Amino acid sequence: MGKWAGGKVRTTSPALLPTCPKETPLARIPKPATLAFMKFIYSLAVWLIMGTALGWGILLAIGGSPWLLLVSVLGFIFAVAKFGCLSSH
Repeated sequence: MGKWAGGKVRTTSPALLPTCPKETPLARIPKPATLAFMKFIYSLAVWLIMGTALGWGILLAIGGSPWLLLVSVLGFIFAVAKFGCLSSH
């Protein structure tokens, strides 16, 4: 509802408004709290995987095979530079 330039009050009939049935996929949008919880779970999984790869790489590097440590450090640097820096700006 609002006023037009001529001073007349505009009324809109509910029958003229576009409607969306409640059973369509577009009507079932996830709640923001669910999305935030999923992002938290995914970030925990990524940190655990990266920590495991770095720790395992350190153990392999002690034994003389530094390939996993190098790959995991490069992956960690890429992930922090790509995703960490994007979220701060």
